[in-house]
Amino acid sequence: MVLRTISDSELLSKLKTLVQTEREILTEILHHLLEVETRKLHLIEGYGSMFQYAIEALGYSEAQAYRRISAMRLLRELPQIADSIQNGSLNLTHLTQAREYFKSEAKKEEALSKDEKLTILSSLEHKTTRETEKIFAGLDPDKIPTDQERPLRENLTEIRFVANDALLEKLKRFKELDSHVQKDPNYAELFERLVDLALKKKASPSAPKKTSVKTKTAKTKSADRSDPIAHSPPAVRDEVGKQNSRSRYIPIFIQRVVQNQDDHSCRFVSPITGKRCGSRYRLQFEHKKPFAKGGAHSVKNLKILCQSHNLLMAEKQFGKEKMSQYQASLKKIQPTLKELRSHT
Repeated sequence: MVLRTISDSELLSKLKTLVQTEREILTEILHHLLEVETRKLHLIEGYGSMFQYAIEALGYSEAQAYRRISAMRLLRELPQIADSIQNGSLNLTHLTQAREYFKSEAKKEEALSKDEKLTILSSLEHKTTRETEKIFAGLDPDKIPTDQERPLRENLTEIRFVANDALLEKLKRFKELDSHVQKDPNYAELFERLVDLALKKKASPSAPKKTSVKTKTAKTKSADRSDPIAHSPPAVRDEVGKQNSRSRYIPIFIQRVVQNQDDHSCRFVSPITGKRCGSRYRLQFEHKKPFAKGGAHSVKNLKILCQSHNLLMAEKQFGKEKMSQYQASLKKIQPTLKELRSHT
């Protein structure tokens, strides 16, 4: 269709129809995303998170992916909002800001009920972005701005966050102590230096514990110069790991070998796409033969997985119902924030 040839009324009518179709498609997309997450298909495809899946598999930008995933998770919790999304009274901006507010309230142990959330969402209908911001500012006048990442140009990203007085004091102290290396660095240079030092420390072996000089014998001093197990061939280390397998503690030297051979990243490979996850977020050790079924803490039996894929493999081994019960029991024994504060 050549738009220049149609009448004004037809053009306006067609545009309204397209906008409504776009809203209906958005609602359908959110339901599809919800079902993908429920079935954990993004994990099976080799992605460590829904965010990564939305960007790499679906082609969304980071901002587009974030808004849709936020809306999808709010829709899962409050399916009543589906009609408001479809008719356009609630948009992605409304839903994203609302979910951020609900999460911040939950962190303060002031979690809102579903009815309270629905009331707030109702107040956002047909509001502009500025009007929405004013509503949340009124609900939480002490709210601290959230961290932000904003691409400036190729290889440059602006990062913004709010620092309290304690953090500022620590940064100033580090700047003073490190002044022999960096003279009057800006914040980007300062944080790059801190990250380099932290990564170097994480990658290097832990320093050996000091032993009292008085209790040391000549034999002990000689043994201290070299850990015979840590410096032994992989086959020997593997066997030691098997011998220690009934303790849930994985020996440090076994951990290091597995981390290095797996390049400190998730080794899950999708059986469908052949894609390796490669995530470096919340990494865990997975036993190829489960520990609960007699699997050893050996180099051959261990690999690195991200938390999401580790849970996926556990569900395959033990079933979704059993793992759901296990996760529920963990939540019950975790101390609340108030309990932790009462002991500090």
